[in-house]
Amino acid sequence: ATCADWELAGGYTTVDGERIKDDGLLESFDVDIAEAQELVMTARLMLGWVTEEQIAEDAATKEGDGTGSENHEESGA
Repeated sequence: ATCADWELAGGYTTVDGERIKDDGLLESFDVDIAEAQELVMTARLMLGWVTEEQIAEDAATKEGDGTGSENHEESGA
């Protein structure tokens, strides 16, 4: 529940202008980003950290503005 989706599925980080592959904890099981998002949000829901309504609102907001976390990208220092 405390993991980010990209920590499970894998992603990329930019460090000093270079793109670095981050291995996901479940990457060897072919878990894609959508499955990882579902795992994380289901765990958070089961723990009571979020509600169904909050998940629906977040999904509607992302759908409306075209954002999402398909690719993890972060600038390193």
